[in-house]
Amino acid sequence: MPNLIKKLTTARNILTQQGFLGLSNTFLKKLFPSGNYFLSWDSRILLECPTSKLEQLKPNPEFTAKMLNASEARLLAGVNNQSSKSIEAAINRQEICWTITENNNVLSYVWISKDRTSVCSDTAFILPNIGLNYWWRDIYVAPEYRGTGKISQHLQSWCQSLAAPEDSNLYCEIDPENTPSIISHQRNGFVKKGNLKMLCIFGVRVFFFSTSEMSKFSFRFYPKNIYYS
Repeated sequence: MPNLIKKLTTARNILTQQGFLGLSNTFLKKLFPSGNYFLSWDSRILLECPTSKLEQLKPNPEFTAKMLNASEARLLAGVNNQSSKSIEAAINRQEICWTITENNNVLSYVWISKDRTSVCSDTAFILPNIGLNYWWRDIYVAPEYRGTGKISQHLQSWCQSLAAPEDSNLYCEIDPENTPSIISHQRNGFVKKGNLKMLCIFGVRVFFFSTSEMSKFSFRFYPKNIYYS
């Protein structure tokens, strides 16, 4: 009974704050968890940032940004309970892990595509009319350091490692309920590109992608767990 009351209270709060659509989205995500190729539901906001904007960011001298090699990245399995399978999948996708540390303690990390690539959402949706660019995903910031500029540090350090940052864009996607992350990205040069919703049933993925200029449905057969592929 206490668990039921707690769930009903949570549902009422979501309904009050986000309305019926927000409550429906939360219910679907609980019922159909992300990544599962049998049954899953995803709702994402796509963000875009020209890398030329990132050159203007100033890092915090108290923190150290570091690009990890594959062996070092595997040691992150214990940080934020990130699974070894998801790390191996990121390495196989030619992604690079960047960390922010202080006194050798990992405060934050993010995975970024090593080279320009076809931008593909973590739902397996290939974003249209974008071409070869960079993709960043799975950013983690230790709770006690959230809101202290970690994203800016990652972005500035990564941008400095590029040979020609002015020719590229950086893309990422965020859960629409993660308001603090969305605000933080927007403060650092990201703008909203569009909304993406996806329903997957036994590997058949039905997508609805919408921007200010267009809306479209599409589908793709991709019978894999996204985060381990």
